[in-house]
Amino acid sequence: GGLAAGTHVLAARFAGLGPAAGATSSSVRVVVYFPDAGPENLFYDDIAWMIDNGIVNGYRDGTFRPTTTVSRQVMAAYLYRLDHPGAPEIECTGADRRFTDVTADNEFCGEIEWLAGLGTVRGYTDGTFRPGTALSRQAVAAMLYRFEHPGEGDAQCAGGQRRFTDVPAGGLFCGDIEWLAGVDVVRGYDDGTFLP
Repeated sequence: GGLAAGTHVLAARFAGLGPAAGATSSSVRVVVYFPDAGPENLFYDDIAWMIDNGIVNGYRDGTFRPTTTVSRQVMAAYLYRLDHPGAPEIECTGADRRFTDVTADNEFCGEIEWLAGLGTVRGYTDGTFRPGTALSRQAVAAMLYRFEHPGEGDAQCAGGQRRFTDVPAGGLFCGDIEWLAGVDVVRGYDDGTFLP
C-alpha cells in the first residue's frame, strides 16, 4: 500500500508466490502496477497477467479500479487484445457499423465490430449493442463460450450437469456457465450459487 505504480519491492513470500528456482528468498520481485491493485489484492496475479499481456491498461489517473464493473465495449477490447497481442486498435468507419448505438467515433467501435463479426456478440433485437452496459456474470460466460467456440452455436445444458443452485437447467445461459465452470474459469460462491 502507498507504493507508486511500477515500484519494485523485495519479498520473501507473498500471496503464495515463492522464489524462482535458484533464487534466494530475498530476490523475489513484486511489481506494483497500480496503487489500488497491489499484491494484497486477491486477484493480483490475474491482474498482473492481464497487464503483462497488454489486455488491460488501467485509467489515465494511474489507477486500476479493480471493483469497477466491466462494460460490454471494454470486454470487446479485452478479447481483441487477447487475440491480437501488441496489435494497434482497429479503426472503425461508418460502413463497418452493425449497431445503431455504436458510432464510428466510439473508441471501441472497431473491437465491437470485430467481435460481432466473429459471432461472439449479437446485440439486442432493437439493433443496439448498448456499449456502456455492465456485463452480468452469465453474459460474460456466453461471450467467452462463443469466443472459444466460433460458429458452434449456443452451449447446451443437460439437467444432470448443474453445478450451481441458482442456474436452472432450462436457463438461457446454463450451458455457457457450466462450460466456464468445467474449464475452471469460475467456481461460484461458498453457498453453491453462481449469481448469474
